[in-house]
Amino acid sequence: MVQVGERGLALKVKTRLKEHKDDEEGSWTYVFNNFKLLRVLFLEATESDYCVSCKSPGAIGNLIYLRFLNTIPSSLGNLKCLQTLDLRKELDSCDLRVPNVICKLEQLRHLYLPDPQHIIGDFKEYLDKNLPIITSKHLQFLSIRGLQIDPKLVAHLLSSCANLCELVLRGSMNKLPGYHHFPSSITVIRLNECCLMEDPMPTLEKLRNLMILELDCTSSLGEEMVCSAPHFPKLESLSLRWLTYLEEWKVEEGAMPALRHLEIDRCKKLKMLPDGLRFITTLQELKIG
Repeated sequence: MVQVGERGLALKVKTRLKEHKDDEEGSWTYVFNNFKLLRVLFLEATESDYCVSCKSPGAIGNLIYLRFLNTIPSSLGNLKCLQTLDLRKELDSCDLRVPNVICKLEQLRHLYLPDPQHIIGDFKEYLDKNLPIITSKHLQFLSIRGLQIDPKLVAHLLSSCANLCELVLRGSMNKLPGYHHFPSSITVIRLNECCLMEDPMPTLEKLRNLMILELDCTSSLGEEMVCSAPHFPKLESLSLRWLTYLEEWKVEEGAMPALRHLEIDRCKKLKMLPDGLRFITTLQELKIG
């Protein structure tokens, strides 16, 4: 099945290789001959039809204007314009191995890896063998999810991604890497279920370009949190959600001078709002749930 988007710049191909091999080969020939300017290529396959060699023909490398792709062709290095590589639908995620050539894709900005459904040891091995593709100086967005995340591994990734703008961590990791590991370019951080034993604010508040910070669903297990002055100079949006152990939050005068949006939701043990919020004259929206 072939679906063509507006002006033929987006294409969705659903493979049914076992039943229609001849038709499928004809579809690929048609694509490569008639969609030279293709920007988006989305391939779909059911588990019973899955075949990497057929699903990812090397001739995809001829579509040199591709911006989005959701598989790994042998000719990946030819796609110099590729901006997003989405591998979240890969069925055999535990054996996923992306070639080092991805580091040469200078336009690549977004990389999505599949969520491994295995034990902790397998998750670390899964990340270890894919470090070459994650540690790219061109990446701007990085999301890491798992049952348990090694802070040392995160520190290595952050130190290698010099132009990273957005970081998403979802999984238990006990503590954050030191602030010096975070690239200065980072503007957005989202933490979820990290189960941090220590207050994350002393680390995060030193990230001078941070603009959006979200702490969700037991991302911190501490009873006290402190935002000290004169830190978080550019923070505009702060969300604290489901921090079920948080009892006291202190905000010093001079902290978060640019804050405009503040959300506090389901922090049931929090006794009161910080007195220091009255010094933040930029605050425009306050949500409490």
